[in-house]
Amino acid sequence: MRYIGLAGALVWAAGCSAASGGEGGLGGTSAASGSGGAVSAGGAGASIGLGGEGAGGAGGETCSGVSQEANNAVLPADVIWAIDTSCSMVEETNAVRENMNKFSAGITQQGVDIRIILIAEQYQPSPFPPIPDEGICIAAPLGSGNCPNDTNLPDFAHIFQTVGSTNALQLMLQTYSNWKDLLRPNSVKIFTVVTDDNSSLSAADFTTQVNALDPQKIGPNQWKVYAIYSYTKCPSAAQVGSVYAQLVGQTQGVSGDLCLQNFLPVFSELANGVIGSSKLDCGWTIPPPPDGQVFQKGKVNVVFTGDGKQPQTVGKVGSKSDCGPQGGWYYDNDANPSTVHVCDSTCQTIQADPKGKIDVEFGCATVEVPK
Repeated sequence: MRYIGLAGALVWAAGCSAASGGEGGLGGTSAASGSGGAVSAGGAGASIGLGGEGAGGAGGETCSGVSQEANNAVLPADVIWAIDTSCSMVEETNAVRENMNKFSAGITQQGVDIRIILIAEQYQPSPFPPIPDEGICIAAPLGSGNCPNDTNLPDFAHIFQTVGSTNALQLMLQTYSNWKDLLRPNSVKIFTVVTDDNSSLSAADFTTQVNALDPQKIGPNQWKVYAIYSYTKCPSAAQVGSVYAQLVGQTQGVSGDLCLQNFLPVFSELANGVIGSSKLDCGWTIPPPPDGQVFQKGKVNVVFTGDGKQPQTVGKVGSKSDCGPQGGWYYDNDANPSTVHVCDSTCQTIQADPKGKIDVEFGCATVEVPK
């Protein structure tokens, strides 16, 4: 997986005139910007000195202002697990129980607000030891520590549902009404399956049904699949998890090989994947304005300077759903913005140029993508 950290220089300028210009290839206009401190890819959280005379506004007007620190936004993560607890999964079920707290703690320590939804059989102690216990229960502090009722809201919910060898994906869809209220609208959603078998639901059908499930909470192409499954027909495998391999590849997720039967490093890799997915390559938090300044959401511009090319002002669109082939940028919440994001196509253009530079400038009238 590829994660490129970008930081934007946030320039707060006063008394700038409206921007104008011809259409540009990133959904905006070419700008004769005089800013000399744009940040190149890889400098997350940098403070860039663009203050003083000479910082250019869209259309060529100069803007005097001061720079502020811009930090890459970190999204909350909602991770939905489905655990196959069929008879052949005893050791794997124990591994999930033993590693779930480490998984959660490792992500939280990196500043990601994680919420875990576990779809798995309810725990029942064995009536005849040494026959294994049935189901699964997650210990404190993630779980409640009160088995079998281990739900510990708001960060952990156990949906009591027995998951078989081949129906994990179907049950994620079928139980949605039981856990949809726990999802955050702005979170990254990660569907995670642990099984020694393959799915009876195809990757294409799962993709179609997830995209249609609840677009307000789970937007198309705004979710990932992680999975621990059998890469080969090893002694631990019922079947090779070819559907999971396809979904992991399609969504740029993370996987682990159940055949290795070594779960701690696999859970660590999954946790690192969640951390990476939560950090926006192409989103920047809006810092507080300098003393004496007032934020004006209609006076923000995003400027991209490709390697050896003239700066281009990226046009604004109303929301992510308004992103088209021209690209552009939008606020996380147009009524009460806290973050600036660029559209997927614009993000890809930026990431394809390792020496490209981004400025997020405040103070000049916003350039919009032509309608």
